[in-house]
Amino acid sequence: MQILSVNRPNYRTLIRDVSMLQIKLFADSMRDLVLVPLSISAGVLSLLWRSDNKPGTQFYHVLRAGRRSDRWIDLFGAADRVYGPAGGAGPLPLEDMEAIIARVEDFIAHKYNSGSFSEENKVQLNNALSLLREHQLSEKNPP
Repeated sequence: MQILSVNRPNYRTLIRDVSMLQIKLFADSMRDLVLVPLSISAGVLSLLWRSDNKPGTQFYHVLRAGRRSDRWIDLFGAADRVYGPAGGAGPLPLEDMEAIIARVEDFIAHKYNSGSFSEENKVQLNNALSLLREHQLSEKNPP
């Protein structure tokens, strides 16, 4: 992907964007430090004190606050100014991590509940996980 010539940043903009990313990374990590114990506490409270016989109210309030803070921090917003909106282009799949995990979870639950989760399935799952690990290592340590 090339930088659009119209939006090519100058040195001052680049220095500002590098500095802002550092500030945003710090804010994001502080938010995460707060969210870890808060989300666990809210999850426990949601299990203990249900409203309308449905668990989860407190936990999902924390998730909404986390999403709002994520949008406010806008960690990678400078890239949109240079390249334009992300829109799903790039090496990552169009599905987000949660959708992929949900698909895997559904597959495993279906296999388990139908009694057809065999040794072969376990081997296939281990092979897939090994390939993912190898791919992650190759991305971290390119040749």
